[in-house]
Amino acid sequence: MAKVIRIVRKEWSPRQTSGYLEKYEQILVSVENANKLIRQYVPKGVSFKDYPPERIKQIQHKLNNRPREKIGFSSSKVEFYKQFQ
Repeated sequence: MAKVIRIVRKEWSPRQTSGYLEKYEQILVSVENANKLIRQYVPKGVSFKDYPPERIKQIQHKLNNRPREKIGFSSSKVEFYKQFQ
């Protein structure tokens, strides 16, 4: 996982990042699923600029701590930090 963190570049779009990970690292990433989860909190057509930073942080916290079936009902935050133990 540390290799992936070094490879992914800040200027890449989510689609570029997922494409790279799928092609070269054999890691499947679903941008569409992430967008679907975000849209539960931010309706399509509404800009993130319309939300205060505190609200964006709340949404981020909820999504990062949400249990995911694909990772054994663990959260993405827990699985991310496991890579550094």
